[in-house]
Amino acid sequence: MHRTQVTSKGQVTVPYALREQLGIQSGDILEFRLEKGGLRVEVRKKRKASELRGRLRSSIPTGSKTQERDAVAHSLADARSGQSS
Repeated sequence: MHRTQVTSKGQVTVPYALREQLGIQSGDILEFRLEKGGLRVEVRKKRKASELRGRLRSSIPTGSKTQERDAVAHSLADARSGQSS
């Protein structure tokens, strides 16, 4: 059993052994839920954007990296010259 004390601001420190065992790191989210007169805490891991790549689907076709870079360069050039496309 692990114990921690609630501060005057309502904050708690997750004991080191639990952080290690659950892999809790800075930036992770802890969700608190009331359950049958008790409290349940779940860890929601912070994810890097690179870990999410490919999870969202789009019906919009994408071009090659070169085509994307050219389109961005064209848009920037238009914006700098005061034109819009």
